[in-house]
Amino acid sequence: MLDPILKLVFSVTFLRKQNVDEKKAFAAGAAAALIPGPLGLAVPLLVARTGVGPSDIGGVVVSNVAVVPPVIGMSKPDAEEAIRGNKLKPVSKSVAIEGGKAEDKDTVVAQDPKAGSEREPHLVSPGTEVKLMVSLGPPEPAPEDEDLILDREIK
Repeated sequence: MLDPILKLVFSVTFLRKQNVDEKKAFAAGAAAALIPGPLGLAVPLLVARTGVGPSDIGGVVVSNVAVVPPVIGMSKPDAEEAIRGNKLKPVSKSVAIEGGKAEDKDTVVAQDPKAGSEREPHLVSPGTEVKLMVSLGPPEPAPEDEDLILDREIK
Protein backbone atom coordinates (compact mmCIF):
# COMPACT_ATOMS: atom_id res chain seq x y z
CA MET A 1 0.00 0.00 0.00
CA LEU A 2 1.24 3.49 -0.82
CA ASP A 3 1.89 5.75 2.13
CA PRO A 4 -0.62 8.64 2.14
CA ILE A 5 2.11 11.16 2.99
CA LEU A 6 4.16 10.03 0.00
CA LYS A 7 1.11 10.43 -2.24
CA LEU A 8 0.54 13.93 -0.84
CA VAL A 9 4.16 14.99 -1.37
CA PHE A 10 4.33 13.44 -4.84
CA SER A 11 1.05 15.06 -5.91
CA VAL A 12 1.91 18.53 -4.67
CA THR A 13 5.41 18.39 -6.18
CA PHE A 14 4.12 17.11 -9.50
CA LEU A 15 1.36 19.72 -9.74
CA ARG A 16 3.55 22.64 -8.73
CA LYS A 17 5.97 21.66 -11.52
CA GLN A 18 2.99 21.78 -13.87
CA ASN A 19 2.31 25.38 -12.71
CA VAL A 20 -0.90 24.45 -10.92
CA ASP A 21 -2.01 26.93 -8.27
CA GLU A 22 -0.67 26.07 -4.80
CA LYS A 23 -4.14 25.72 -3.23
CA LYS A 24 -5.31 23.41 -6.01
CA ALA A 25 -2.10 21.40 -5.70
CA PHE A 26 -2.54 20.89 -1.96
CA ALA A 27 -6.24 20.04 -2.33
CA ALA A 28 -5.44 17.49 -5.02
CA GLY A 29 -2.61 16.10 -2.88
CA ALA A 30 -4.96 15.71 0.07
CA ALA A 31 -7.48 13.91 -2.14
CA ALA A 32 -4.76 11.65 -3.51
CA ALA A 33 -3.68 10.81 0.04
CA LEU A 34 -7.24 9.91 1.05
CA ILE A 35 -8.01 7.66 -1.90
CA PRO A 36 -6.69 4.16 -1.16
CA GLY A 37 -3.99 2.55 -3.26
CA PRO A 38 -2.50 3.76 -6.51
CA LEU A 39 -5.90 5.04 -7.69
CA GLY A 40 -5.29 8.15 -5.58
CA LEU A 41 -2.40 9.10 -7.85
CA ALA A 42 -4.89 9.63 -10.68
CA VAL A 43 -6.15 12.78 -8.92
CA PRO A 44 -3.08 14.94 -9.62
CA LEU A 45 -3.06 13.76 -13.23
CA LEU A 46 -6.70 14.79 -13.57
CA VAL A 47 -5.96 18.20 -12.06
CA ALA A 48 -2.91 18.74 -14.27
CA ARG A 49 -4.86 17.93 -17.43
CA THR A 50 -8.21 19.56 -16.68
CA GLY A 51 -7.38 22.41 -14.31
CA VAL A 52 -10.15 21.26 -11.98
CA GLY A 53 -9.88 22.94 -8.60
CA PRO A 54 -10.90 22.05 -5.07
CA SER A 55 -14.51 22.20 -4.01
CA ASP A 56 -15.95 22.71 -0.57
CA ILE A 57 -16.15 18.97 0.02
CA GLY A 58 -13.40 18.53 2.55
CA GLY A 59 -10.77 19.64 0.05
CA VAL A 60 -11.54 16.79 -2.36
CA VAL A 61 -11.10 17.69 -6.00
CA VAL A 62 -14.32 17.26 -7.95
CA SER A 63 -15.76 18.55 -11.18
CA ASN A 64 -19.33 18.93 -12.39
CA VAL A 65 -20.92 17.75 -9.17
CA ALA A 66 -23.20 19.31 -6.61
CA VAL A 67 -23.73 18.37 -2.97
CA VAL A 68 -27.27 17.60 -1.79
CA PRO A 69 -27.65 19.67 1.40
CA PRO A 70 -29.58 18.43 4.45
CA VAL A 71 -32.75 20.55 4.56
CA ILE A 72 -35.19 18.50 6.65
CA GLY A 73 -36.51 20.69 9.46
CA MET A 74 -35.82 23.95 7.58
CA SER A 75 -38.50 26.37 6.49
CA LYS A 76 -39.49 26.02 2.84
CA PRO A 77 -37.81 29.31 1.76
CA ASP A 78 -34.57 28.50 3.63
CA ALA A 79 -34.48 24.96 2.21
CA GLU A 80 -35.05 26.20 -1.34
CA GLU A 81 -32.31 28.80 -0.93
CA ALA A 82 -29.86 26.17 0.38
CA ILE A 83 -30.66 23.90 -2.56
CA ARG A 84 -30.28 26.68 -5.13
CA GLY A 85 -27.02 27.69 -3.44
CA ASN A 86 -25.68 24.21 -4.25
CA LYS A 87 -26.62 24.56 -7.95
CA LEU A 88 -29.64 22.27 -7.59
CA LYS A 89 -33.32 22.76 -8.44
CA PRO A 90 -35.86 22.62 -5.59
CA VAL A 91 -39.30 21.15 -6.33
CA SER A 92 -41.77 21.51 -3.45
CA LYS A 93 -44.96 19.65 -2.68
CA SER A 94 -47.07 20.55 0.35
CA VAL A 95 -48.81 17.75 2.23
CA ALA A 96 -50.89 17.38 5.35
CA ILE A 97 -49.16 15.04 7.77
CA GLU A 98 -51.27 12.60 9.79
CA GLY A 99 -50.26 13.15 13.40
CA GLY A 100 -48.42 16.31 12.36
CA LYS A 101 -48.09 19.30 14.65
CA ALA A 102 -49.15 22.87 13.94
CA GLU A 103 -45.54 24.05 14.48
CA ASP A 104 -44.42 21.77 11.62
CA LYS A 105 -46.39 23.89 9.15
CA ASP A 106 -44.25 25.15 6.24
CA THR A 107 -41.21 23.07 7.22
CA VAL A 108 -39.52 20.41 5.12
CA VAL A 109 -40.31 16.93 6.44
CA ALA A 110 -38.69 14.85 3.68
CA GLN A 111 -36.37 15.27 0.71
CA ASP A 112 -35.33 13.18 -2.28
CA PRO A 113 -32.52 12.64 -2.97
CA LYS A 114 -31.45 12.44 0.64
CA ALA A 115 -28.47 14.40 1.89
CA GLY A 116 -25.31 12.59 2.75
CA SER A 117 -23.13 13.36 5.73
CA GLU A 118 -20.28 15.83 6.01
CA ARG A 119 -17.90 12.91 5.79
CA GLU A 120 -19.71 11.24 2.88
CA PRO A 121 -21.67 13.86 0.94
CA HIS A 122 -24.34 12.83 -1.53
CA LEU A 123 -23.07 14.05 -4.91
CA VAL A 124 -25.30 14.64 -7.93
CA SER A 125 -25.09 16.56 -11.20
CA PRO A 126 -25.69 20.32 -11.02
CA GLY A 127 -29.30 21.14 -11.90
CA THR A 128 -30.64 17.90 -10.40
CA GLU A 129 -34.13 18.29 -8.92
CA VAL A 130 -34.38 17.93 -5.16
CA LYS A 131 -37.96 17.08 -4.24
CA LEU A 132 -39.13 18.60 -0.97
CA MET A 133 -42.15 17.49 1.02
CA VAL A 134 -43.38 20.51 2.98
CA SER A 135 -45.81 20.08 5.87
CA LEU A 136 -49.16 21.84 5.86
CA GLY A 137 -49.43 20.92 9.54
CA PRO A 138 -52.05 18.47 10.77
CA PRO A 139 -54.92 17.66 8.42
CA GLU A 140 -58.06 19.73 8.80
CA PRO A 141 -60.72 17.83 10.74
CA ALA A 142 -63.42 16.46 8.47
CA PRO A 143 -66.75 18.24 8.85
CA GLU A 144 -69.25 16.15 10.76
CA ASP A 145 -72.25 14.77 8.97
CA GLU A 146 -75.35 16.90 9.79
CA ASP A 147 -77.50 13.76 10.19
CA LEU A 148 -75.13 12.46 12.88
CA ILE A 149 -75.19 15.82 14.71
CA LEU A 150 -79.03 15.88 14.66
CA ASP A 151 -79.09 12.21 15.73
CA ARG A 152 -76.91 13.03 18.78
CA GLU A 153 -79.05 16.02 19.72
CA ILE A 154 -82.28 13.97 19.62
CA LYS A 155 -80.97 11.16 21.83
